[in-house]
Amino acid sequence: DFIPRETRRQRASHTDADAKVTIDQWIKWPFPGGSDDAWKFFMRSSEAALRATLAARRAYEGFSGRKAQVLSMTHFLPRRELPIDWTVPGTWDFIGCEGLDDQVRAAGSSVHVYGHACVGPTRTLIDGVFYVHSYLGTTDQHRPCMAPHCVYSCGEVVPDSQPLP
Repeated sequence: DFIPRETRRQRASHTDADAKVTIDQWIKWPFPGGSDDAWKFFMRSSEAALRATLAARRAYEGFSGRKAQVLSMTHFLPRRELPIDWTVPGTWDFIGCEGLDDQVRAAGSSVHVYGHACVGPTRTLIDGVFYVHSYLGTTDQHRPCMAPHCVYSCGEVVPDSQPLP
């Protein structure tokens, strides 16, 4: 579990706090621990892309003399302190993998885009990395006119000025 059981008991409903919900219940994983080991497989499969990113970043910075702006993305939240919707049972079983955030930081990411948050601010700055999500949800939860959230423009990451609808 990436989110400690005590935190789940504090934030989730009483009936959901100890629930083990399998989001991928229709998938048969070829690992000894099944879905509990799937994250290890995906972490390992990201290592080649991480090495390539590090090499490209070094080459760019050596050639240009400027700091590279690295943007990364994941399907789920890479840090447990990012806000989630505690009313969705079991969501906490699939977020906050510290190894994932270690990879984001090792790549030198300036902006990390993630999904499945459902709540919270569109962007959060934690230790020099912007974490960005844009929950679509129901129409009453959309940002005005569903304008896209800009993560990079004219050399600036997560600019304060956002596109108009």
